[in-house]
Amino acid sequence: MSCGEDEICCVTDPNGGLGCVDALEDENNCGGCGNECFDNETCLSGVCAEVTGPDCGGTACPGDLDCCEDENGVAICVSRSTSAGNCGWCGHECPYWADCEGGLCVPRSGDGCDASCSQGEECCFELGWEVCVDTGSDELNCGGCGIMCGWGETCSEGECVPWLSVYDPCLFGRVNCGAPYDLECANLGTDEHNCGSCGVKCAHGSTCVDGVCTSPTMEEGVTDVR
Repeated sequence: MSCGEDEICCVTDPNGGLGCVDALEDENNCGGCGNECFDNETCLSGVCAEVTGPDCGGTACPGDLDCCEDENGVAICVSRSTSAGNCGWCGHECPYWADCEGGLCVPRSGDGCDASCSQGEECCFELGWEVCVDTGSDELNCGGCGIMCGWGETCSEGECVPWLSVYDPCLFGRVNCGAPYDLECANLGTDEHNCGSCGVKCAHGSTCVDGVCTSPTMEEGVTDVR
């Protein structure tokens, strides 16, 4: 009898009949003829391993393995600590230049993104692998790898600054007089609290006309400068 690759010839029935079995998966001949796994074990790569993990396509995953799908959608037991195609979580594939170590994609020695980064970019470790980022504008790596800007901030020229100090959300010619931390859009031509420039308040009874505080009781052309 000629058996296939990874198969061995063993007794397969009570009457002594012989047959070919897969010694890597057969729970009655795991790793060798007659080597039976216990009820709470399965045969994994020719070794009886205790079943403690989740169900995976009708087969329980042994040990600390998890159930993921391969590229064909078939459920398989994998280690998310070492699987390059399921690193950290199912379907998370490491780049070709990295290995999965402890659930993280770790660049191999001499690999990574240093050589491929453009001028002004820096190679930072982000979301499980190395990526090229512009540390002058990246809010997760502002001025250097791992320097994160806080809430309400943005990265400008490598420094975390209030968002309102960089971007003016006011429309129709209005100016943000609350910058850099608050939003207060004002028309400097008519706003009695910001007349002509932010913070200039007209006196009681005066109005702001074309950016100048003007009293209606004054002669034409005379302005209230208080």
